[in-house]
Amino acid sequence: MFDPSLEYQPVRYSCCINSCVCFVGAYEDLTECPNCKESRFKANGKPRKHFDYIPIIPRLQAMSANSAHAEKMRYRANHVHTPGTVKDVFDGDHYQYLINTIVPGDEQNPFFYFSDKRDIALGLSTDGFAPFKKRDKTCWPIILFNYNLLPDIRFQKQYCIHVATVPGPKKPWDWDSFCWPLVQELIQLELGIKAFDAISQALFLLHAYLILAFGDIPAMALIMRMKGQNGIRPCRICNIKGVRFNSRTNYVPLRRDKISGATPPRYFPSNLPIRTHEELMNQARDIEMAPNNATHERLAK
Repeated sequence: MFDPSLEYQPVRYSCCINSCVCFVGAYEDLTECPNCKESRFKANGKPRKHFDYIPIIPRLQAMSANSAHAEKMRYRANHVHTPGTVKDVFDGDHYQYLINTIVPGDEQNPFFYFSDKRDIALGLSTDGFAPFKKRDKTCWPIILFNYNLLPDIRFQKQYCIHVATVPGPKKPWDWDSFCWPLVQELIQLELGIKAFDAISQALFLLHAYLILAFGDIPAMALIMRMKGQNGIRPCRICNIKGVRFNSRTNYVPLRRDKISGATPPRYFPSNLPIRTHEELMNQARDIEMAPNNATHERLAK
């Protein structure tokens, strides 16, 4: 039987001394940081700083191979969706769309997302925190949550899947590079990896899918490459427009009728101008295709 204790070994990557990037993917062959230009290596040729990643595949395999834990993960498969009622993430439009969508990549043997009751739904969260009293240095944990577990327990510490921590001292310039190892595993899990089902006592192809990512505005700005809380339109969900008064900071009060030049004069929380996915993607393309840095910066805000 699968022995998880033999597999729980972190994978070490080199990263920028200021945690701007992890030297993987497009940065794998670089000898200096593309952002701060700090050297990647010491004089003796060894990396100046490391980033440790703990693989998730052996841990998900271990969960399926443990009969007690595998039984707990049947919650998703047993969840009954009632149209018009939202009791959990599985009642949302996104999940309901996925279960009726074919997973791309295997045209010979097509299958739907979550067509197997053992398929695992994952959520991702990150946030920056200051581990020391001076609070002038931050680090960024990357944590996965297993949504196959009951809502009562899925966020308990013992069930959280910590995959890595971006070491700081500053927030990463390219957060995607630190998630590169995770993305590689998620691609494998989408196609399926061999695992042992302790309930049926048989081997099967384990699939796991990342269905959502969440965090506060600074964290989501990092993940989505948005400007964040000081943008002119800082919210990723709606198009509420920020206003300034006596500072360079943008604020988003609902009432703004006493602020000179603010339009509209008021927003109603039950009727905010919601962004659409198509609109967000078109805005992202406009930013990427900007003819110069000034236009890029203006559109990005």
